[in-house]
Amino acid sequence: MSRVVVLGGTGFIGRHTYAALGADALPLSSRDLNLEEVGSAERLAGRLSPETTVVMCGGLTSTVDNTIRAYRANVAMAVNLARAARRRPVRSLVYLSSTFVYGRRGRPVAIDEDEPTAPDCPYSHAKLVAERLLRSNATGALTVLRLPGVYGPDDGGRSVVGALAGRIASGQAVELVGGGRHRRDYVHVDDVAQLILRVVESPYDGVLNAASGEPVRIVELAALLGRALGVASRAVERPPDGTVYDLTFDVHRLRARYPDAVPVGVARRLATSAWAEAPVARGDC
Repeated sequence: MSRVVVLGGTGFIGRHTYAALGADALPLSSRDLNLEEVGSAERLAGRLSPETTVVMCGGLTSTVDNTIRAYRANVAMAVNLARAARRRPVRSLVYLSSTFVYGRRGRPVAIDEDEPTAPDCPYSHAKLVAERLLRSNATGALTVLRLPGVYGPDDGGRSVVGALAGRIASGQAVELVGGGRHRRDYVHVDDVAQLILRVVESPYDGVLNAASGEPVRIVELAALLGRALGVASRAVERPPDGTVYDLTFDVHRLRARYPDAVPVGVARRLATSAWAEAPVARGDC
């Protein structure tokens, strides 16, 4: 039995998490165990013990698919994970949720974990359903990490930060809706992996905003990426639409529980480092 089972262990966040956890972890991809399938709960339960921590990194992200089909797939994975946890109790479970569960409308103040949820797309609805399913079935500690946008040089341009970097690096103009004056919070995948490591070491039973608490304006982010890439960024302003609003998160609860693992804001990170590809340890199981 492995001390930590990382579901979705070959995906973007999963492989960084596996690299941070080291030899005690077992990464499982959908090829190893497809949690959408009937019978997957029993197969997963067979890999668990009361000393095991399960880290759920798997699922279809909103950038890949944000349809009813993806909703059903993500809920099916959560159902089978909940069934496995009920059949074979584990030490703790870490579920990667999303700040999308709060809805995508701006708030006048930073959003804390007690903010009423208001999911408004298939992806965010599935995340909230999964949180509740796991809360109802988990026997050990359940840590729900609500993540904002997660980025890294090896994200394939699927993150907002990665997509902006790709456009700037290729000499394309960056489109700034509403002048890019709205603020967002993005966290580096390595910081997410280190936070998961700390949660595995010292489980927390509850919900945490796994954000930096250091939002950045999109126009400033584009300029910082240009400097990190050594390329002058070009911008084209577009009229404001429904996406132009500030969206910031309160991380006081995270800072109180894991003061050494609060993600660094994207502006602070880019101000001190270049944007470059970095090798990531990968494992087969």
